[in-house]
Amino acid sequence: MQNNRLHTDRKKLRSFLTLLFPPGETKRYNSQRGGSMKTQIQSDLPNFPSEVITTWIEPFAQTIGWPPCDNDHSLPTNDWKYILIKRPLQFWKALKWNKQEFHLSANSLSQKSLESVSSLVLGAVQNESNLFTISIPDYKERFEGIVKYLKLNFIFPTPPIVLKENSVYHILDGNHRMAAYLYGNGYFKVDLDNDLLANLYKNQSYWVAEL
Repeated sequence: MQNNRLHTDRKKLRSFLTLLFPPGETKRYNSQRGGSMKTQIQSDLPNFPSEVITTWIEPFAQTIGWPPCDNDHSLPTNDWKYILIKRPLQFWKALKWNKQEFHLSANSLSQKSLESVSSLVLGAVQNESNLFTISIPDYKERFEGIVKYLKLNFIFPTPPIVLKENSVYHILDGNHRMAAYLYGNGYFKVDLDNDLLANLYKNQSYWVAEL
């Protein structure tokens, strides 16, 4: 029983860390297609805004290669299955993207996304040791850096990237930013930074994808 739980925890950790950091695997770059990495991604995902590709997809592609699967209908392989949340390219090609400004509350996040940001906040503010924080050496520095930025500028340094499905939001890129934002809005039962709480804008910019 204990071994099964440990195996499950490791799978959760691998999935979470893959979304936070480009994993160190061998590149799978199709040089025969020609063009830069970003050009190839844009060719496969023509509906994706350039900023979304640059911020989210391209850093992973530079590390683990592109394309993420054999064809549009097959499921992504290796760590792409976590980055693309086990959806084929056909799904991602059908999405419509918009940069929107609104208040994204913790109650609107998917269970997995809420667990991720909650773990980051509890680790950074209360020094709680959990499955995620013990494996991210600089999580506290990154969190505090974003908090400092929000205190000075009141807005995100770059918009988080989210997928909206049935009024539920999955964080695709920006876990640390969302953790700092929700902390600044008083969503967690932890000691608050009153300066951040007083000055942080409720409405923020997000890249939102939806069918």
